[in-house]
Amino acid sequence: MINCIAIDDEPAALEQISRYLKLVPDIALIGTTTRPVEGLEMAGELKVHAIFLDMEMDEMTGVEVMRRLDPSIKVIVCTAYTEFAIESIELNAVDYLLKPVQFDRFEKAVEKLKERVLHRTLELPVVKNDYIFVQVEHKGKLKKIDFSDIIYIAARGNDVVFHAHDEFVVSAMRMDDIEPELRVTDGFIRIHRSYIVSIKMIDVIDEGLVKLKNKKALKIGRTYKDYVLKTLYPH
Repeated sequence: MINCIAIDDEPAALEQISRYLKLVPDIALIGTTTRPVEGLEMAGELKVHAIFLDMEMDEMTGVEVMRRLDPSIKVIVCTAYTEFAIESIELNAVDYLLKPVQFDRFEKAVEKLKERVLHRTLELPVVKNDYIFVQVEHKGKLKKIDFSDIIYIAARGNDVVFHAHDEFVVSAMRMDDIEPELRVTDGFIRIHRSYIVSIKMIDVIDEGLVKLKNKKALKIGRTYKDYVLKTLYPH
């Protein structure tokens, strides 16, 4: 089940989203708000997979909300304005719906969301305790990687590369597949669309770079800067 909330300063828009979501399976609306700041708090406190988000709001724009979200939370934009489309896509929005939103278009966006969250989750490698199994070389061959051995993970074309202390392992996966399994609670943080790093391996954060204890320096993505700093230095 996908848990979601909706943030929109128009109560009528929230009512429409609520009505539409009652008509589609495998997704539950667990909260709504007309205030973006409250929505950010809800996203942090509840187990939220996705947000239906308005763009033009007085308290805070949708783009500002997206920049403050945990990057693993997926967003479907619902707005009357087109000018936010490019920036929303850059921030990895699942879809961009223009108001008034028709149900058939809404349903297509939800299917995209399911592909990103629910279906991908079903295909994830098996995770147990403090290690992960990933597919390597061919279907059916799995490689065990201990969390404690991982220094960082990098996207490379259609693959991801696990950089460990004594080896590197290539797996035909996507960063979005890996991220839900390696969260801050597991000792990892995503700093860029192409990088997830072990927090214990971070030595210095300086001038938009994460410098690791093995002397490797990785760039922090523009859309991840606030999230990284607030997570690692919440003062």
